[in-house]
Amino acid sequence: MRASTFAMALTLGLALAAAALCVAAAEPSVSISFPNHGKYADAGEGERDVRRTEAALSAHLEHLAERALAADTQLNIELLDIDLAGRISVGRLPAGVRVLDGRTDWPRIELRYTLTASDGTVSRGQESLSDPTYLQRHLGASSDPLHHEKRLLSDWFRQRFSAQAPTQR
Repeated sequence: MRASTFAMALTLGLALAAAALCVAAAEPSVSISFPNHGKYADAGEGERDVRRTEAALSAHLEHLAERALAADTQLNIELLDIDLAGRISVGRLPAGVRVLDGRTDWPRIELRYTLTASDGTVSRGQESLSDPTYLQRHLGASSDPLHHEKRLLSDWFRQRFSAQAPTQR
């Protein structure tokens, strides 16, 4: 009796593992790189902030790709330059406080991308993204320090890749 219970559990475990592999294989392949690390216009103060910014933007782009791209696509994105919304305060405010005034401090991101579909179709380009009206677009309060940059990338992603969106996921 115990042997049959073990066999059933083993069979169920193998079936679940196979299903997990099928689901993992159904995800698009996404690669985000930062070829100009440390040479950005403004990605934060110090190496720690820069790495945190890169990691957050990379995770956001991966999330967008997983939600919007067909399973059989390969997307490579190089973030070439980052200029965060606002500017680091100098003077009366505590060090490290980012001030947003909406004048010339809007978010800017320069990137290069290559999208390859399973049929061999390739789409590529280099684009400079910016949002000079970032403070006029009210989306409610956000505690995310990269809220404006992520919205900029989301808008770009939707405009650029909406035709590649899968019908059902």
